[in-house]
Amino acid sequence: MKFTSLAVAGLVVLVANGFALLHAARNRAGQVDAEMTLTQRDLTRMPDVENSGVTLLLNFRDRPNYTPYGYHPDSEDWLDRAKLTSLGFYCSLDPSNESARDFYDRQVPRAVFVALELRTDGLIDVDAATKVDTLRSRYPDRHSVLILPATVRITLRNTYPNNRGTTRISGYIENTPRAIHVPRPFSAFLPPANPAATYRIHVTVGSLLDPWVTGVEPGATGTGLPR
Repeated sequence: MKFTSLAVAGLVVLVANGFALLHAARNRAGQVDAEMTLTQRDLTRMPDVENSGVTLLLNFRDRPNYTPYGYHPDSEDWLDRAKLTSLGFYCSLDPSNESARDFYDRQVPRAVFVALELRTDGLIDVDAATKVDTLRSRYPDRHSVLILPATVRITLRNTYPNNRGTTRISGYIENTPRAIHVPRPFSAFLPPANPAATYRIHVTVGSLLDPWVTGVEPGATGTGLPR
């Protein structure tokens, strides 16, 4: 019985590894969707738990809300009522309705694709759509915009809650794949994990929207590895 359990467990591991290798091969065999160079501002090093490489966590922020008078946290979100409707949410009920909170809380999250644009202040989420081609046609620069799968939830947000403000329909992004594995020998070029460490990571995103590392440059003057 014990031998059978071990054999089944081993088979499960082999099958899982086989699917992972097949997925990676398909991802890299198709058309490249994006090629970008990211820094320690965009990728945070996670604690090392194994010797097969290093894991970096992708950092991005919500697009700032701007008004004609400058930034304001209570200005309209880009994931507004119209955008959420285009993503498949039901936004017919007025947010001021007494049943609105329950109506929007009961809606299931939607699987979408999100565009992350690399700006001077880092990666910013700028748009979302239900199809990759739709986003890529809006953002054709494959060196400054990443497109990744994500999940969007709908919610109600109060404007000026302490000043008897209004309630608006809004959304937020969650469950975006953020871990990028840096395998050997690339991981050997990353500096030790500390707040002052600097590096540049060359990342390619394949046809299945999975990123992989193609080069690492430690520090401002590092030579890194050839692509």
